[in-house]
Amino acid sequence: MLDTIPASETRNTITVDPNSPTARETPQCVRKTVVVRNEQGLHMRPASRLAEMAQKFTSAITVRKGDHAANGRSMVNLLLLIVEPGCELTVEADGQDAEAAVEALVEFLGREDWD
Repeated sequence: MLDTIPASETRNTITVDPNSPTARETPQCVRKTVVVRNEQGLHMRPASRLAEMAQKFTSAITVRKGDHAANGRSMVNLLLLIVEPGCELTVEADGQDAEAAVEALVEFLGREDWD
């Protein structure tokens, strides 16, 4: 039997204990926060584009909204975050190209127009 589990599944997103190893930065882990400025929020088309962008990187990519986290490579997981205009998201990548991944995804999420 396990004593503790650092994350629990909630609505197909994950709630993460901020003290767990998955929530702390490692030498290859890069994290940045961005405010969603698009007036429509993260709907299907931009979520699909974001997931496609994330798939081009080798790093593991996580997008967080509050206590909820989503696999950045999954359009469905990103949609389940229910990202509305003005939401603050944290983009985290862990791997060889983590810095480039975070920069590209944060730049995209920070745009007013995603088309």
